[in-house]
Amino acid sequence: MEDECKVAIIGVAFRFPGAATVHEYWNNLLNGVVSISRRPPEDDRDNFVPWYGSITDRDRFDHAFFNISRREAELMDPQQRLLLECGWTLQQVIGPDSTSGYVTGVYIGTTISTYLHNCMAAPLVPNSHQGFEVMLACDKDYSAARMSYKLGFTGPSIAVQTGCSSSLVAVHLACQSILTGESDVAFAGGACVQWVPHHGHYYVPGHVYSPDGMCRPFDEQAAGTAFSDGVGLVALKRLDLALQDGDDIHAVIRGTATNNSGATGVGFTAPSYQAQTILLKQAYANAQVDPGTVGFVETHGAGTRLGDPIEFNALAEVFNRARAGSCALGAVKSNIGHLASAAGIAGLIKAALCLREGCIPPHPLFNRPSPDIKLNQSPFYINTRPTEWKTLGTRFAAVSSFGVGGSNAHVVLESAPERAPAPVADGPCRVLLSAPTLELLQEHCRDLAAHLTVFPDIRLADVAHTLTNRRRVLSCARVVVAASREELIACLRDGPASMQAVVPGEGGSRDAVGGRIVALPVPRLNGPSLAVAADAAASPRPAARLADAGPPSRANSVIEVMERQLQLMRSQLRHLTAVRR
Repeated sequence: MEDECKVAIIGVAFRFPGAATVHEYWNNLLNGVVSISRRPPEDDRDNFVPWYGSITDRDRFDHAFFNISRREAELMDPQQRLLLECGWTLQQVIGPDSTSGYVTGVYIGTTISTYLHNCMAAPLVPNSHQGFEVMLACDKDYSAARMSYKLGFTGPSIAVQTGCSSSLVAVHLACQSILTGESDVAFAGGACVQWVPHHGHYYVPGHVYSPDGMCRPFDEQAAGTAFSDGVGLVALKRLDLALQDGDDIHAVIRGTATNNSGATGVGFTAPSYQAQTILLKQAYANAQVDPGTVGFVETHGAGTRLGDPIEFNALAEVFNRARAGSCALGAVKSNIGHLASAAGIAGLIKAALCLREGCIPPHPLFNRPSPDIKLNQSPFYINTRPTEWKTLGTRFAAVSSFGVGGSNAHVVLESAPERAPAPVADGPCRVLLSAPTLELLQEHCRDLAAHLTVFPDIRLADVAHTLTNRRRVLSCARVVVAASREELIACLRDGPASMQAVVPGEGGSRDAVGGRIVALPVPRLNGPSLAVAADAAASPRPAARLADAGPPSRANSVIEVMERQLQLMRSQLRHLTAVRR
């Protein structure tokens, strides 16, 4: 299959239980961490199970950063807020230039808005006009459109609603959009954030919920699923363009398929062996991949007594020619619970990381296989410890996601093509960091220092190139000059130098500049130093001084000079750190 027929995953961003970064997520997976935790028992009824997978800071949102009023933010469903945060993060991860000049589509699936119910019941909506505002802020139809609006994307913007398979179906549609030329880049994924008074569920024997709050796919003790909060996105681009643009490629999507069970299931909520078998065969035909070469399948794996055997049997039918013990089965729901509309994207990101790292994480909470699955008579195994993924050449993996109502999706992946390491430039590197406020800039510096300490193999030149060329410059910026990784860590921990000046935030109003501070240790670059431009605004309290600087024309002229100097500095930094991956 040619590269122009494949889709590269060039970035990921998410907020999952116990993990908000790739490092945290992968570390949790490798260590078999279960991020479903016991909540304070808010209901004393015997059948209430107080276990839930929560995400941190779901009630916090920097509305001013997105140019959203406090009132609008209060009415906005946390699913939309978190999608905006993940969307902006993803744009920075892949680099703003990766979407600039490209037609970028957005495909998002979200869960029913429980926050909407709270808004309508509270005294926040006294009239019909505000009722309309609440609808825009909470309805599932507007999640994708809001991201497109706030990030400036002009491609298709589509809300995908297929139940628990929504986010993986969104990936399928995004891939189609890219391969047909409708989009150059696409953001795809989903969100599930339940705003409910009780964190947990009521257990009813024979229903879908787990009796103890744990999810045990394919295990003899599997008795139901456990739902959690989560948000996840991937950035997609055609593989040949990703290679041409020097993008960081996590994994490659070879082929996808979706279908519906129709009337082949035993009921509307029941999965269908026949439909899943047809789906899998179609996906591998589209991908031009022999199922026998697949080394890992991230299953839907909901941990239910009805669903797990049906899924296993469909996989066994399609993989019937594969050798015994050649393919591992995984299910991230055993780590983080069932994320409903975001479940598929959590599984896809896990599978991409497995391909990238060459390792298959353990399947937590697994002791013995369910008597309803014939594991020993199949090509599959379930590992209970991290396993090196040994194979010659390209690795292949797959991901399944099935929705109530019969909407099914399957994605076939391969490992990213090998690329020669980029040459390392001699001499010191100049690293540009920025943030919306000085406090966040200082936090950013500390985080980067900690990251470089944890990952000693990261090249200084790569850090300089990424932060200088593939990040948007925000209101507060700092340049650090270092000749080694150790020197950069020391500089970042020392904090910014004392020289400060005020510049406007990106896209911000010049009349609202006050209070935004940029700390710039001035490097010795060609051309006039930023200190010259900042001199007119310098004082012990630069924000207050600029606010009282007289007519707007004077303040604006100072800012314009400073903006030109900052752009000149960035241009020179790009020249000095011109290192491609």
